[in-house]
Amino acid sequence: MPLREDWIVILTLLVVFHLAIGEIDSSHPSFNAYAPKLVPCPPSFQARQTGPGGSKPQSIGLDEANYIASRRSKVIPEAYKDYFTNVETYVARVGAPATQLPPYVKKILTSMNQTTLPRLSLAVAGGAYRGALFGAGMMNVFDGRNVSSKASGLGGLLQAVEYVTGLSGSTWLVMSWMHSELAPIFELILGSEQVGKNNSNPSGWLTHYGLLDPTDEFPNDTIAQKLRNTRLKTSYWTRLIREVSSKRLAGFQIGIVDLWGRILSYHFLNDSSPDKFFNGSVAHGINQTFSGMVNLSSFRNFTQPFPILTTLPLAKGSIGILPLPDNATRYEITPYEFGSYDPFLSSFIPTRYLGTKLSKGFPMNKDQCCKNFDNAGFILATASNFFPVYKFMLNFYFNLRKSLAGYTPEVLSATVSNPFFGLGTEQFVEGMDKELHLIDGGFGFEVTPFAPLLVQARKVDVILAFDGTGDTLNFANGSSLVRTAERASHYSEVYKFPKVPLNVTDFTTLGLVKRPTFFGCEQFDAPLLIWIANTPPLDGSPSVLNTTTLQLTYPRNETVAMLNEALTVGTRGFPSEKLISQGVYQDPLWPACLSCAVVDRARGRLGVQREGICSACFDRHCWS
Repeated sequence: MPLREDWIVILTLLVVFHLAIGEIDSSHPSFNAYAPKLVPCPPSFQARQTGPGGSKPQSIGLDEANYIASRRSKVIPEAYKDYFTNVETYVARVGAPATQLPPYVKKILTSMNQTTLPRLSLAVAGGAYRGALFGAGMMNVFDGRNVSSKASGLGGLLQAVEYVTGLSGSTWLVMSWMHSELAPIFELILGSEQVGKNNSNPSGWLTHYGLLDPTDEFPNDTIAQKLRNTRLKTSYWTRLIREVSSKRLAGFQIGIVDLWGRILSYHFLNDSSPDKFFNGSVAHGINQTFSGMVNLSSFRNFTQPFPILTTLPLAKGSIGILPLPDNATRYEITPYEFGSYDPFLSSFIPTRYLGTKLSKGFPMNKDQCCKNFDNAGFILATASNFFPVYKFMLNFYFNLRKSLAGYTPEVLSATVSNPFFGLGTEQFVEGMDKELHLIDGGFGFEVTPFAPLLVQARKVDVILAFDGTGDTLNFANGSSLVRTAERASHYSEVYKFPKVPLNVTDFTTLGLVKRPTFFGCEQFDAPLLIWIANTPPLDGSPSVLNTTTLQLTYPRNETVAMLNEALTVGTRGFPSEKLISQGVYQDPLWPACLSCAVVDRARGRLGVQREGICSACFDRHCWS
């Protein structure tokens, strides 16, 4: 769908939905599954307050701590062993003396001592479908279940990830992968039927069904085809409005984000076949809560990396301003907790009780705690709520702030009772707001969600970052890193971010965008950052990865092409000019260099010096 038509659809939806929610049809009890409900509060229920750092150490929630401890003891050791086997086999096959790994790499990656093993996390940048597909293709590169990934010496690293973070479009990937019980990437996106498999994920993401117009790619030439498409769309939108209406009838505010959540659920939480997309016979995740995903078998056996999604508040002083200011709270959502480590708040509540009204950390009514507010689709929509961008753009170009004021924040944002009312310091902007109005986590221009991984209590050693942002010609240019560094410097007692260039042009002029770059190589109070950016092919051929963030329909062939090009980006490493001149665009040393980076913080804890190929790799890949 062209961008101009997307604008028309979205603005029309804003008006129609604003009117429709006043005329709700309550005769469809089957749709009550979406509605939150009020239940008695647990006797000990209150907000968890944690230190801002410094003299008051931060702490992570008990459930999260137990999960990570169990994953590190029961899953991570074997994952690293498998990864090392793949690296070792690759190095032996290459056979060059320069690729031989120093002994400490094996010692660390095959250790059964949890204090020795690295603490690896993954940050996937947003950017709607572009960010999700680039991130998915990159995850596929490091998936140890793929024969080609294992042979490349890169496979298996994905299985060793402890935390995975997403915002905006990458939340679609993170939650969809979690909900699918970690389906292989091509099956997850294209559907098992398309890749010759037979399991519970037959349809995939249905990227060719537009997010705003699911019939966008359908034939539309004849009168019969036009009538069919109109009938399908009418039935589809009517069903969505009925599904979210039960939330309003239960006494909760609804807006465009609720509809957006149901749209996303039909694509990223579906468990049906394509022929059931329009007929309404499948739930499409309407009963699934984010907190309820802890009951998935892959979560119960600690196979899942721990997911963290991020979102931002549309505060009173920031309406119409981009990027949101540094004092805009960076909220994070996990299956266990919702809250922020920002030093002016440092508080959390259980995600399963999101929507509960609290004051100074305690429920206002002990008989009325909210459950099921954290519908998985609603959480997806909250973290990828880009609708305010249309207001920002219209404000900027047409000065329409006053005429659109009625749609902000209730209709344009995800409205949640503020669980932190009366908490925090004077710097906590939302401290006296009765509601939070949440939007896309990328509106702070930290479009790669690093912040949760910088929390010192999580003890992250190394961050593998896939940057699929659309900064320059819809490629990444390092802006997200610069913005993260700027904000982290203001709250350094909480967030430790490695040093990066503070001039965006340096990322391009120094060639950092063209290769995997290591940041923080000698900065041992912060995680080591392995940054891989979405950039054009080295051979000068056209790219398919630089699509606009607002492209919401992707034909299957384009989806496959994007996944395949991401594979090229993930495996190319840092080929020398000599190799490039010979038409070779893949660095044979990259798998060895990556393993050196993964173990480097653990190497430091052992008191061992870098040596051999690892020293050479750091000389080539590090920025300082």
